[in-house]
Amino acid sequence: MRGYSMIAKKVYNLHIMKLINVLLTTFILLVLFIACGSDTTDSRVGRPATFVEPILLVKTTGYYPKVKLPLIVWDSFKYQMISDLKSARVDTKLNYCVVNEVDSKPFKLSTSIEFIEDATCFNTYFTSSDQIPHKYRVGLVKVRILETGEEVWTWSKAVKISE
Repeated sequence: MRGYSMIAKKVYNLHIMKLINVLLTTFILLVLFIACGSDTTDSRVGRPATFVEPILLVKTTGYYPKVKLPLIVWDSFKYQMISDLKSARVDTKLNYCVVNEVDSKPFKLSTSIEFIEDATCFNTYFTSSDQIPHKYRVGLVKVRILETGEEVWTWSKAVKISE
């Protein structure tokens, strides 16, 4: 009987050690997630910025020509999942910002602005004034025009945040 109680005691101690190990690991992971977690506030919000000429490198057969995007802003845009064919067999949909040139307003490079936020898309489906659609690998950002207080969206490549 005595041998049985020693075995039971060892099994009990083993379970306690495993429980302590799991709790300690969970505690360490929790501390790491809290310490290293992303801050929901963007340090760039409210920072002064300037408009710059939006230039995009677009990959075509073997070379990257520069495309000058129009100097325009939009009051709003919409998100849409759009097919992005990677190969003949795979049809992938990506989150796009969808804008139309006819809904835009021009801006001057000298306009004083401040950065507000990034859109959550990294691609833009842009329909030019001649109604030709373009898919660009560029997102949109929201800025405030300091002179008027107006909040508008423009190409992420069109805004340089001051340091």
